[in-house]
Amino acid sequence: MRATDDFRERTVARLGAGYKGGALGFDTLCHRVDSAYAANSVEQLRALVRDLPVPTGLLHGGLERVRRLFSGSDPLEETLPVLSPPRRAPGACYVIGRDPACDLNLGDATVSRRHAVLRRGHSNWMLADLDSTNGTYLNGWRVRGEVELGPGDGVELGDTAWVFAPR
Repeated sequence: MRATDDFRERTVARLGAGYKGGALGFDTLCHRVDSAYAANSVEQLRALVRDLPVPTGLLHGGLERVRRLFSGSDPLEETLPVLSPPRRAPGACYVIGRDPACDLNLGDATVSRRHAVLRRGHSNWMLADLDSTNGTYLNGWRVRGEVELGPGDGVELGDTAWVFAPR
């Protein structure tokens, strides 16, 4: 996925937090900030912060649990619930939100009435935010536009978080 200005700014903010927290030295910070502004892909940006501590509140600590879950070292009581939509033909959509008319209804006051949409592509699943108040996050990154989901991705809507596991 192509790096956007928003992803770059979030990466630079994480690098700054890593410097303030003592995880990075000044020279390393400068080098990584330069690399962030030169990055062409989201993967290049993620690589710049991969060794930094996970910020508190990110997926309510769930992103680290997602990593441990798929490495096999997380106890069952700490795992996130699994979001596994039914098999459907390409083009099938599921609206997620607090409204009872949504395909996936969530009883969470931090979730908008019509929060996000999950759409089946030809060989993948896509997620898009529907201008929700609290935003939709994929692996800790705010969703802007439509993004592709993969097995093990962490999805957060309001205070509700899951691990995506397609069938």
